[in-house]
Amino acid sequence: MVLFDDGKLSGYIGDEQRRMFVQEATNDKNK
Repeated sequence: MVLFDDGKLSGYIGDEQRRMFVQEATNDKNK
């Protein structure tokens, strides 16, 4: 996901939530 790569989301949500979103995105890719 481009949004995660360019780091724009880090300004809107906390690091912890961002990591959860990244993990979910990774899980979706692996399916």
